[in-house]
Amino acid sequence: MRNVTCTSCGKHYDYDADDFCPKCGSYNPPPGWKAQSAVSRPQAGRTQPPRAAPPARSAPPRSSVPRTTPPSSGGGFTSKVRPPQTGGRKPDGGIRTPARPVWEDASGSSSRKRLVLVAAGLVFVLLAIIALAYALMGSELPGREPEPDTSLLTEGGFADHAPQEPFDYNGWSVTVEDAWEPELPASSAIPEGRCIAVDVWIEGGARLNGAVFATPYLLLPDGNQVDAVDGDALLSRQLKNAGVYDIVPADAQWEDPLYGQIVFFLPQDVQGTATLVLPAGAAQDAVPTLHYIDVELPAPSAGPAEVDAE
Repeated sequence: MRNVTCTSCGKHYDYDADDFCPKCGSYNPPPGWKAQSAVSRPQAGRTQPPRAAPPARSAPPRSSVPRTTPPSSGGGFTSKVRPPQTGGRKPDGGIRTPARPVWEDASGSSSRKRLVLVAAGLVFVLLAIIALAYALMGSELPGREPEPDTSLLTEGGFADHAPQEPFDYNGWSVTVEDAWEPELPASSAIPEGRCIAVDVWIEGGARLNGAVFATPYLLLPDGNQVDAVDGDALLSRQLKNAGVYDIVPADAQWEDPLYGQIVFFLPQDVQGTATLVLPAGAAQDAVPTLHYIDVELPAPSAGPAEVDAE
């Protein structure tokens, strides 16, 4: 038995059982190979003394580990086929890269699992904090529609009110003030006729889920009806340039307090007292309650003086 210590990994093994290191695959020469190579070769003209026959020795013990290479069927010497190794020195002199130990792979997998669990825990804590903040502030979670307050929706009937006096309108406080005629710029977005703006204050506005608001209108002295301006974005921009903020009562659902003007375009010769009609919010297909307010129309403005042609 010739014991060899691997110069690469330090493993002790039997050279007669394994030519290469069973751990890293490096080749390590057997003991005594330097002494044999140091014997001088016979020189020409000199006779070498006869060598004594080497003493007989018993066959080295075979390793209990079976060899990976089966013996040749034809007999004779069969070269050993070394299984591929994951580390050590290649036969051509190169260095093999050692494979990652099994315990390192298991450790990396455990680390990734721990990171995933920690991230999931942080997300859960963050969501819990957000839910608690909404609960403390008394806010409703996004995406939830408020329950309809049917007690504020009216149906049928009418009510008369005086200007400058607040009245109840679906739980809101509404005050109708004066009517006036703004000076508008020349624009194709502005309809023809005389512009009348009625100032309105609304306080206590809130969302009325399920409520339907009809367009306000003006009953003229001659009995005709003119609807208010509502929903024309281009016209609203032109009116805002003239200091007019056109609104309808339904806008109080998104702005509180709400101040602006209900805008009408009337024939040029209309004057006197008109009646502003504000339909209250009602359920779908229900007849709303009507609120009547008499407003005095301003006198028609004098047109530009005509220039006499010479």
